[in-house]
Amino acid sequence: MAQSHLVAGVLGVLLTVASYEIHRAWTRTGAAKPSASGQSNTCAVSEDAYQRVADSLARCQERLAAHESPFSPGMGPSTEITAATAAAPPPYAGDRFDPSPDEWKTLADEGRVKLSRPCAMTDDWMPAPEELHSVGLGPSDATAVADAYKAAAARAWEATRTQCAEWLGVETTVAERIGASTCESLLDMAAQKDMSVFRRVAETRAGRRKEGTLPPVERYYLAKTKELEDFESDLAKRVGADATRKITESSTFCMYRELWPELPQ
Repeated sequence: MAQSHLVAGVLGVLLTVASYEIHRAWTRTGAAKPSASGQSNTCAVSEDAYQRVADSLARCQERLAAHESPFSPGMGPSTEITAATAAAPPPYAGDRFDPSPDEWKTLADEGRVKLSRPCAMTDDWMPAPEELHSVGLGPSDATAVADAYKAAAARAWEATRTQCAEWLGVETTVAERIGASTCESLLDMAAQKDMSVFRRVAETRAGRRKEGTLPPVERYYLAKTKELEDFESDLAKRVGADATRKITESSTFCMYRELWPELPQ
């Protein structure tokens, strides 16, 4: 998606949400909307509600306007995996992209973040029998694996929408209307503008920085570094630890393996 279209789309959503929130404010207070003549003893209440929403929208516009540089290689938005692309996961080169404590210290020195996380599959995705067979599972395990991927996507979105809303300065209901892909794109753009984001995330994983002191964009990436652990813990309860490890190390099952920022070519 072109960035100009992304920004325009987000602002369009925010304007729609603003109108909705103004209507809700009127409804909650029981205030009558001002008449065409402007004569209403509750006009001040509705004006206050409008101003709160307008101020929030203005903050969003400022945030978006400050992050209008194009994506650089390797810094694009996360993309939902479709049924067609799910059959061709990223190649696996033997690195789990699950840094040890010592590796996090090295990454912190380099100002880099390395992580692995399950792909966001479509709602109707189910692993094929041959995919299950490749990790020692049978057709009866398909639902369990699919449910684990869905649960991982739900956890990821819960973290993303919270940080997206905080970064934009709006309620989480607004982030929900913007959607996962756009929220991720906005947070990715924010990180691109300030590469020290990755250093702070790595320093937190290395134990050099307290997690509670991180701003929204850093917390978004920090949550991503924890997705593999949560996914494996959940999946192991469904199909066992051995099959779980095979799935997360497999080139058959889709896993994002990310290094931020990428090494220079």
